[in-house]
Amino acid sequence: MQTKSNIFDRLLATALKDAFAAIRSDSRILLIGSMAALFEGAMYTFGTKTFTDTRLRERVSERHPLVFLWTPMLQKADQPQLPFGVIFAILMISCAGGSSVFSLLSKTMEPATIAGGVFAVSAVALAVPMFTSSPPLLMVAFAAFEGCVGVYWPVIGTLKGIYVPEAQRSAIYNVFRVPLNAIVLVVLLFLSDINNNVACLSCAGLMVIGLLLQRKFLTVMGQPENNSASSEETVAMIERGENSNDASLKGSEETSPLDELAAGLSSRARVD
Repeated sequence: MQTKSNIFDRLLATALKDAFAAIRSDSRILLIGSMAALFEGAMYTFGTKTFTDTRLRERVSERHPLVFLWTPMLQKADQPQLPFGVIFAILMISCAGGSSVFSLLSKTMEPATIAGGVFAVSAVALAVPMFTSSPPLLMVAFAAFEGCVGVYWPVIGTLKGIYVPEAQRSAIYNVFRVPLNAIVLVVLLFLSDINNNVACLSCAGLMVIGLLLQRKFLTVMGQPENNSASSEETVAMIERGENSNDASLKGSEETSPLDELAAGLSSRARVD
């Protein structure tokens, strides 16, 4: 007798097997998942990496238990307390504005092409701290990155909806969450003491890799993959099924010999 845990394990193994089979059969799924893992890994690193300035930590952590990477880069230890609430609101407005930018760009550009601009602008924005420590310039760069985040979500959602098969969609998403979480854990656990500028540069490097994958995706985007044949077979099966249903309906509309005999007997009885 199979227990619930055994059934769950079997279903999980089947789902993962189907997910890996779909990824192997279509390189576009692998590229989309890799781009998502790189961008979101850099995004979460930007949002959660802690810092090591003892004086600044003591001042900020009392009000903000979760200290963001941009916080110590804007706030200096010898400066008055910054309005972090206002700064965070500006960043979120930039993110919301990015979604509106996508609505405008999508009218004339393909989502895959927009993704290239997202990775390029994000790489430049995250590399700015390596060249300047001016809070106004850093604020502009961070707002630009948050705007790219706002563009990224509808872009990646559109690409996933087009190329990732619906039957294996949830399993494929979970597969690519493994490298995403690995990137964040490596930064938080093993690289927590590195300089914040180096951390931003590392995030910029992830964006550059994502840009290279986006260029590769453009070259294979229009090429037929193995799963396209199965899609054609599915369409053919559906058409054959519709034809058979039409034939059965036509047959049902025709009068059977028994019906003709019964009609003849009833008409003869009325004559008699």
